[in-house]
Amino acid sequence: MSTLERWSPDRAAAWLRRPSPEDHKYRRGVLAARTGSAQYPGAAVIGVSAAWRTGIGMVRYVPPLEDAPRDLPAPAAAVLARHPETVLGAGRCDAWLLGSGTDPSTRTAAEEAGVVALLRSGTPAVVDAGALDLVARVAGETGPLILTPHLGEFERLHRGAPLPDDGSPGGIARRGEAAVALATELGAAVLL
Repeated sequence: MSTLERWSPDRAAAWLRRPSPEDHKYRRGVLAARTGSAQYPGAAVIGVSAAWRTGIGMVRYVPPLEDAPRDLPAPAAAVLARHPETVLGAGRCDAWLLGSGTDPSTRTAAEEAGVVALLRSGTPAVVDAGALDLVARVAGETGPLILTPHLGEFERLHRGAPLPDDGSPGGIARRGEAAVALATELGAAVLL
């Protein structure tokens, strides 16, 4: 079941606790990011950089499986060049960041199976870009999800979900209502 909630800085602050001297990296939270690709290594760097800016205790970077290298640096190398404090590889985490800077049309079968397993793990996840198409496949089998599609990705998700389309020139006349309906169908949250 989805929820529609309006978030303000004050509401967000109510969910956050100021770190204390007794805190360690696990008490401050661990985010694992499976983002970026050889084609878009900057997406991994941007996501990991944003995570570190939150004051989180640890960030893990887990590169996509079987990502064919191109002329660009591997995303893991780009992440470590910018944030050498990042831990490489999967392990204990409190949430996942999935899909930014990946393309479903170039995703390998191994990578698809890996992301589906992460979605089904029950761990909360922020799902973006190249992992959004997998959410419908695991609807009802996931932990809490936050979907972050841009307009084109949202329209693809909407077309792929069994939801009515009003036929307006933009495809969807009331995007807020459509977002709630889509989230309900996929078992995700909508934060406005």
